[in-house]
Amino acid sequence: MTPPPIVLRSPKFDEHKIPVPAEISNLAIGFNGTLTSAGGDDYLVTKNIIQLIGNDYPKTTLAQDTNFIPLTAENYEDLWRKKSIKAISGTDFSMEDEQRLLCVWLNPQKGDKILDLGTSTAMYPRILTKQNPDTHIVAIDLSMPMLRKAREKSIEDSANIYLIQADAENLPFFAGSFDSVTCGGSLNEFRDPVKALYEARRVLKKGGYMFMMYLMKADSYLGLALQKASSIGGISFWSEEESTQLFSRAGFSIEKEEKHGIVHFVLLKAE
Repeated sequence: MTPPPIVLRSPKFDEHKIPVPAEISNLAIGFNGTLTSAGGDDYLVTKNIIQLIGNDYPKTTLAQDTNFIPLTAENYEDLWRKKSIKAISGTDFSMEDEQRLLCVWLNPQKGDKILDLGTSTAMYPRILTKQNPDTHIVAIDLSMPMLRKAREKSIEDSANIYLIQADAENLPFFAGSFDSVTCGGSLNEFRDPVKALYEARRVLKKGGYMFMMYLMKADSYLGLALQKASSIGGISFWSEEESTQLFSRAGFSIEKEEKHGIVHFVLLKAE
């Protein structure tokens, strides 16, 4: 099913809309062109990927910078993501278990508009589309190599989604545009996680839900030492109390949570 057209908020002129034709989401049919707002700002669309950033990249962390390497995008899901949850959590919890939790907790309904932040290879959008083909999903990432891989995998899975190169800390959408937001592991890598959460809350409808996986602070000396080293690259970690405060400040309450070692899953509700 082809999603309906969506409307973006111009990155340069907050009050101006950028209409996006529905056919851009049909990833199996290549779409190239330009989108324009009433303010006259233009944005390229290359093989269905809407480039709202182009060369005007925001500041990024070292951890984020690795995502711009094509080899990282090529191997991210099948080599790293598939094996990392068990390794990091120290449990038998798998990527397939994560996907089932996503579908059960979020329970996407017909017509729901869902935004995926830091989508990487669009694993969450592809799973949600398979769960309910009548959802309408927008996936954003800073990395063009990741978005190209997301397009490739989405075509393989017959998933029609919108792919947008955009910044999670400055979302190109109007307030209350989405029923749900998802974020699988990217919160730890965002340069300003607080701003990303505020932005997620802004574009969510009141009462909407955000499903998120992130990594908590370790509870061992070795784990803490490794996380301290990781922080040099811009990766953040929080205790359970700190993350609860973080969500509350951004306007969320915790509806559900599940922990597997330092891997934490939460379903947040927009207050």
